Amino acid sequence: MPRPIVVAGADTTRPVPSGTPSAPAGVPGAPTRSAPGFPGLGGQRPAEQPAPIPGTANDPTPRGNSRITGYVVDSSITKAIEFASIALYSKATNKPVDGAAADDKGKFTISRVTAGDYKLLITFIGFNTKTLDNIRVERGQTLDLGVVKLAPQVTTLDEVTVTGQRALVEEKVDRLVYNADRDALAKGGDATDILRKVPLLSVDLDGNVQLRGNSNIRVLINNKPSTIIAQSVADALKQIPADQIKTVEVITSPSAKYDAEGSGGIINIITKKNTLQGLTLNLDGGVGNRGSNLGVNGNYRKGKMGIGLGGFGRYNYNVKTVTTFDQLTRTVGNEFRTNQVGEGVNSGGFGRYNLNFDYDLSKEESITASVSYGARNQLNQQDFTISRFQNSLPLTQTGRNVDTKDLSGTWDVNLDYTRIYKSDKEWSVSGQFSQNNRTNNFDAELSSLLNGTGTVTSL
Repeated sequence: MPRPIVVAGADTTRPVPSGTPSAPAGVPGAPTRSAPGFPGLGGQRPAEQPAPIPGTANDPTPRGNSRITGYVVDSSITKAIEFASIALYSKATNKPVDGAAADDKGKFTISRVTAGDYKLLITFIGFNTKTLDNIRVERGQTLDLGVVKLAPQVTTLDEVTVTGQRALVEEKVDRLVYNADRDALAKGGDATDILRKVPLLSVDLDGNVQLRGNSNIRVLINNKPSTIIAQSVADALKQIPADQIKTVEVITSPSAKYDAEGSGGIINIITKKNTLQGLTLNLDGGVGNRGSNLGVNGNYRKGKMGIGLGGFGRYNYNVKTVTTFDQLTRTVGNEFRTNQVGEGVNSGGFGRYNLNFDYDLSKEESITASVSYGARNQLNQQDFTISRFQNSLPLTQTGRNVDTKDLSGTWDVNLDYTRIYKSDKEWSVSGQFSQNNRTNNFDAELSSLLNGTGTVTSL
């Protein structure tokens, strides 16, 4: 028997003849069945719509017909606070039910408010939160809160510390400054190790210093010449501990206040001044395959007066040197060759000891005095062998042994008065006494190992 089919939108039924094939699903004109609960949708669920946000224009929920308005201003300068946040809380549930944001003039409006009791919270970054309690809204009422003032949020700090650090290298108008006290690796060495890191300066293995390739330089300590510097720059730098150097100033174009000596430039080594109250003690040392050093510095400061006592010693050992010299001379029918080979060993000690005193007469005036003693005991042994040949045949061979002993002791006494003015100017008076005692012993021994016939003459 044929079955009746209900067609959506039709009000009649008709039988389907037996044997008639049914149309495949998805083909236009195919009969559809309505899914239970979803008439006319062919069994498909409708797309879910996002839930509306309460208190917005998209919220279709019927609400009240009352309004709350007002202005938000800064209490300190009576200026509108733009875009402040306003939240409306129900007094019954203590939950937010609506909200708004102030416009560029500080005005806010909360519409469609139902009658009831509320509280209002007004917030903005940098201001204290304002709470308005016991707000009652009647049906159909427009409640004007007027001007609502927010107080700026003030935080009281106990102490603010601003710490600034100088760069390792500073370029000033007339000089380049290397801040050695900012170098964490400047420990345990001497002034030579510091100068190797200073731009524009070069230091060889013997401690000789050059400024842009020029060795005609002048070295000052705390803006003053020193006896130990005058006799040997290389040796003097070994007597100054690295941890006592504050800055190194390189002056490439000295002004008229400096002497004509040192046309290549001036190196000014500024040492540290103790400013810590009480007693401080510093001990530094270093050990290497060419030498060792030890330094001790003690300082005591009470009020405006400071006293410092320090010593630094360095000993170099087994510093070997090898030199070779070869000369070839050709004449008609002959060829002469001279060969020289030398070996040397250097050893010795250096020391520098300081006693410092300073007193601050005022914030602008100070008196400083210092006594320094430098000692040196340098030993140098060299052995040379000089061989002469004619047409590859040995002619003579000479030995030369040289022993050098260099002893010195220097004294430097300084007394200075300095006054600093507000215009960043300085006026000072300096007095200096220097004395140098030096002894140099030189012993040389010559020996002939071969005579002109190529036979041994002496050993």
